[in-house]
Amino acid sequence: MNRAISGFICALGLLLAFGVDVSNLICYGTVFLVLGGVVHYLIRGKLPPNFWLLLFGVLVGPFLLAALLHAVYRKITYSLYATFGRYTVVVLFLGFLAVSALSFCYVRSRFSGLLSGFRKQDAINERQPVLTLLEGRSEESCVELESLNDYSIED
Repeated sequence: MNRAISGFICALGLLLAFGVDVSNLICYGTVFLVLGGVVHYLIRGKLPPNFWLLLFGVLVGPFLLAALLHAVYRKITYSLYATFGRYTVVVLFLGFLAVSALSFCYVRSRFSGLLSGFRKQDAINERQPVLTLLEGRSEESCVELESLNDYSIED
């Protein structure tokens, strides 16, 4: 429940930072949170964990996040325009491409690590027979059974 509400707060904060009026969504989110808390109280006899903190987060969180994002955006654009002038858009685009390439390489390396443990299957996509693995072990298992018989207790 906390992750869903945190995602809701972040989404509302981003929408608010872009200038979308989210006051109705904040009110509806608060009402649903209060109703959920009431139902939880009626069923279990106590409020959900961190209920008051979640309620405060839904009411105030989007505004704080929007103010923070707006301040960071102003600071970055001011610094970039002061440094690069009219080429700021090009620098932002190149930075976006570099971050995208790095994230692509990272995800690819993670996937290749996961997939390297599996054998590549034939072009026909046939499964390997399981009996070949058991044939080599049959002699060992017979020897193990004979050794267990040596230690058995006889009356």
